[in-house]
Amino acid sequence: MFIFLDTETDKFAPGYMEPELACLQYAVNDGPVRILPAGVAADKIEELLGKWLSDNQTVLVGHNR
Repeated sequence: MFIFLDTETDKFAPGYMEPELACLQYAVNDGPVRILPAGVAADKIEELLGKWLSDNQTVLVGHNR
């Protein structure tokens, strides 16, 4: 299984180099893109990341521009 993912955060700034997570966008294989806002879905995001990272059949593909 392939998971294509990206995250958005608050802006980086001097003295603020670990900004809060704003959302997670992801797609499983060639499925639809899903967006989970961190403010309301933090537990779900943590659950998904834990599941993906512990499954050796899952390939994570990160996107960054």
